[in-house]
Amino acid sequence: MSLSDNKPAMNRRNGTLETMGRKMYRAKHILLIILLLAAFDAYSKTAAAPAFAEESAGTESLHVASIEPVYVEKGASTYMVTIRAHVINNGESENVAIDVAGKDEDGFILQNIRFTGTIAPGKSRMLMERFQIRGETYEKISTWEVRR
Repeated sequence: MSLSDNKPAMNRRNGTLETMGRKMYRAKHILLIILLLAAFDAYSKTAAAPAFAEESAGTESLHVASIEPVYVEKGASTYMVTIRAHVINNGESENVAIDVAGKDEDGFILQNIRFTGTIAPGKSRMLMERFQIRGETYEKISTWEVRR
């Protein structure tokens, strides 16, 4: 039987008859899926890692000029808070990530937030995040600081 032969053949899995054309169609789709998975895997390994607020060597690749709440929507027991950070990218990667902590007067961390975004090297930008928090917890936060 050749590939161009269009005679029906028995499918062992479900007992139906299939033509060789249908089998080739299915084989092409399986091959396409395998190629797409391989391409995605190769791309994910070559993607640039984000710059963080502080590198392990001690040189800062990101500088956070300010962190402030922009909008607070108060509910019965929870608040929806929008917070922004003015970030300057001194690093080489345009993908950035900054961890920020909301602390009370005693220095205890009450809320953690991660800002992510893209900022061209040498440029600055406002990054914004939105999160939900219990109202009584939010009222205790006195400062927002970059986590080191």
